[in-house]
Amino acid sequence: MQRVNVYQFYTLGHNVHALNRISAGQKIKEHYYQLLNAQAWLEFIEKDKLVPVGVAGPACHSLLNIIGRVLKPNSSVPGSTTPDLEKEISVSDAYTIERGIETFETVLSAQMQSLSTYFVSRKLGYETPLLIEEAENLLPESIREEIPEAIHDLQQAGKCIAFDIPTAAGFHLTRATEAVIRKYYAKVVGRSPKPKMRNWGTYVKNLHTAGADARITGFLDHIREAYRNPLLHPEDTLTPEDAQVLMGVCVSAIVAMVQAMNSLPVATSAIHAAKAAGNP
Repeated sequence: MQRVNVYQFYTLGHNVHALNRISAGQKIKEHYYQLLNAQAWLEFIEKDKLVPVGVAGPACHSLLNIIGRVLKPNSSVPGSTTPDLEKEISVSDAYTIERGIETFETVLSAQMQSLSTYFVSRKLGYETPLLIEEAENLLPESIREEIPEAIHDLQQAGKCIAFDIPTAAGFHLTRATEAVIRKYYAKVVGRSPKPKMRNWGTYVKNLHTAGADARITGFLDHIREAYRNPLLHPEDTLTPEDAQVLMGVCVSAIVAMVQAMNSLPVATSAIHAAKAAGNP
């Protein structure tokens, strides 16, 4: 996925179309910087740095060749990298520039209409670039550092919400939350859950028995009943609104679990860590 600066399309068109003001008999110096700017932008798009240029490529390359011919270094000055600015633009060069621009703009117009270009609408109070590029930053940095295992799914969930794929976002959000649940479980219960254990009901039951904060277990049980379990049924899907709400719910649950882990007494944490490692 490539983020596109839409304003660059305007700048490209402005710089290339300006060459239409060139007429035969004018001196190169009158349009020197316009030619340089147009050349730079055409080289930029020819390398697909804006969007794939596709069928407009040959027309772009042809116009570059025309500009290059006009800007050919002055051969009468050894080592010169600039043209003879006092030289007049010939009828042939003026004509080929005009025709080159016309061809390029016509082909580029057709190419742009075939691009799959969409506007991503804002979701709730979330900034679109945040969801697409760095959804993990919905968590405080101190929290992120504690749960690297959940970051990837949070990032994918953000993209899914931004692009209106709510059910997929739900899967990633519950996966991220479960990764933290398993870490919290090991801290509170004293041993890691079995690798294949993916039963949130069992997580909550064992956490409650081990004396976990009832507010957290109740919160996790709510996520299980309202969101996680329905996602397991093919006939059930999340709406975009459900996914957006679930993002906030899961972020809150993750933060609560990490804070609870950090507030456990040091001695208790050491004992649980020893048990998790198989030591008496």
